[in-house]
Amino acid sequence: PELTPGLIEAATLYPTLRVNRDFHFAKTSDRHWRFDLNHEGHQQQFTLPLPGLPLASVAAALCAVQRLHLTMPADRIALTVARLSLPGRFEQREVAGVPVIYDVAHNPAAAANLARNLANKPVNGRTLAVFAVLADKDRDTIIAAIAGTVDHWFVGELQGVERGADRQALIHGLEKQGRPYSAYPSIEEAFTAALGDIASRPDSHDRIVVFGSFHTVAKVQVLVKHTTFPSLPSP
Repeated sequence: PELTPGLIEAATLYPTLRVNRDFHFAKTSDRHWRFDLNHEGHQQQFTLPLPGLPLASVAAALCAVQRLHLTMPADRIALTVARLSLPGRFEQREVAGVPVIYDVAHNPAAAANLARNLANKPVNGRTLAVFAVLADKDRDTIIAAIAGTVDHWFVGELQGVERGADRQALIHGLEKQGRPYSAYPSIEEAFTAALGDIASRPDSHDRIVVFGSFHTVAKVQVLVKHTTFPSLPSP
């Protein structure tokens, strides 16, 4: 987004690094991205592994490291970036032998970033979405942003959450875009059904992505914590 005049004026009071002027970043392959810094005679160039967080955020953090005059060798920076994670942001876990990704993406921009992360880490099987969202969110645009990386949707209501979208609204959003789905009364039942679907295909190499709201992720994580699901049989 464009910087507002007020923000630009405030930035003149402090040392400021601006994207596309003092630093640049870009994805260069399915596994790597480039960060270039050129400020006050200080030049740095790195080719780094793709993190699970937005590149803009990681680039800004690297700029902060430079402004603090912290010295880090290139291999240490690459290792740190590769290990970056944030709970609820492309958080990768395993439930009953099934890869599960938790992401609190609840707006179109976050959904698009999640879609990029899924595309950057492909699997040989399907990606099943376990999805619930608040009623006042841009449901249709969120679905469209990630639809290309999802093979089947498992949706359910956020029971006990006053602002949660009802099941019919979720179904309507998916049907408008011609997306395959299965609908359940609750998000907990939707997640259990997704696990069961994968368990019926033990050699599928499928994964689950749980997203749409902080409430969605929290409810599924509570379910997982208090439930013993049968593990997939060993191949």
